[in-house]
Amino acid sequence: MVVTVNFLAQFSVNFTESGLPSGQTWRAILGGTTRQSNSNEISFLVPEGSYSYLVPSVGAYLPSNACGTLSVFGDTSVTIEFTTYSTSVTFTSSGLPANHTWYVSLGCSLSIVTSGNSITFQRVVNGSYAYVVGVGMPACGSACAVPTYLSVLNLSLYESNSTPSPKFLPSPSRGVVSVAGEPVDALIRFVEEFPVVFHEAGLSPGSEWTVELGGGSNQTTGSQIDFFEVNGSYPFLVTPPSGDQANPHCGTVPVSGDPVAMQIAFSAGSEGSCPADQVFPIHAPSPPRSVGEPRAWYQPQFSWVVVGIALALALFSVRPRILRRGFLRLRRREEIR
Repeated sequence: MVVTVNFLAQFSVNFTESGLPSGQTWRAILGGTTRQSNSNEISFLVPEGSYSYLVPSVGAYLPSNACGTLSVFGDTSVTIEFTTYSTSVTFTSSGLPANHTWYVSLGCSLSIVTSGNSITFQRVVNGSYAYVVGVGMPACGSACAVPTYLSVLNLSLYESNSTPSPKFLPSPSRGVVSVAGEPVDALIRFVEEFPVVFHEAGLSPGSEWTVELGGGSNQTTGSQIDFFEVNGSYPFLVTPPSGDQANPHCGTVPVSGDPVAMQIAFSAGSEGSCPADQVFPIHAPSPPRSVGEPRAWYQPQFSWVVVGIALALALFSVRPRILRRGFLRLRRREEIR
């Protein structure tokens, strides 16, 4: 019997601190492994890969660059500076009803949940911090006792586990705040979203159908497809199963402060084209929009303008040559005479 043993190369990850009193013990956590030291360096040996890290505070001393994600493909160094100076970051809400729960996660801090109109993070040292805002409770519920490990380098880690708002849309819902010695205030505006529900009739059980609304797309084998939108007008397109047609197939849905229900009837047949003023460009990317504004979409007349300009340029470039040839022919006939 032959046993094959593979050896993985390991690399050093060194955390070097400054600012702590000599002999002070501090800790570093890398990929779930904790080590401590009373010198200014903590080292790990790990194979290549991606690792989250956290350096906790030490009494009144707060670390900069306290958390993040490291991509290790060789020996790696991280510099940590401890300081006793800190300030605050305050998020204030606008547009939420009274007693409506919302939360903010900032940097390595725990998520703070409130039903009031502001959330304040204390003891924040200078640096840049990513944040995520949501409505309701975060994924960890009322027991948010584990740091989110959220950093500028790993912004999506917490967001992917957050609970989306069914009724209110925060703006901005995420971003980065920069702290440079002074308290920071950030305003979060909430805009109410309303359900837009497409109900189907006529499909066989288990048939898959798709609806595209504005810049979003949902598909299902069930009887309804749900969207949530702020006030505005949104173009939609229904894609039926092969061999079926939808009525209506496309159009515009107005949202104006109330839930919207759309009835889609399916029947056997081939899908027709949309009216010229209702074409929904499936593959054309929508430009960014501000909260509260309808998603932009493109009118087919734009393409005719482009074609017209192209034809005009072509005729302009050909015309001088045609005139020149005609002039030479006339000149030769006069010479023959």
